[in-house]
Amino acid sequence: CKAMLTSLPLVQDLHHPAMRDRHWTLLMQTTGKTFVMDDKFSLGDLLELELHNYVDACSEIVDRAQKELGIEKQLKKIEDTWAGLNLMFAPYQDTDIMALHVDDAITEALE
Repeated sequence: CKAMLTSLPLVQDLHHPAMRDRHWTLLMQTTGKTFVMDDKFSLGDLLELELHNYVDACSEIVDRAQKELGIEKQLKKIEDTWAGLNLMFAPYQDTDIMALHVDDAITEALE
């Protein structure tokens, strides 16, 4: 019963949408147990992992997953912004040397 009281909050944490396959693999390595995350995975399977013995490690994995999700969202935002911008080059002062021409949209994106 004591183990269950400790494990249930971890179950809620592990249910976070930021959890990816790499985080479940890390959890398997931490607990030393293997499992398959599919529709047949049950609460009993989760309790067999003895998460109550790995409270700090589980919390760190979930925290890591949440931080990585934040980074993924920021990278996606940057990617989407730059996908619509084009760098243009123009001749520099009547020479054959090409110089980068920065328009207002790029300057705004950089700011």
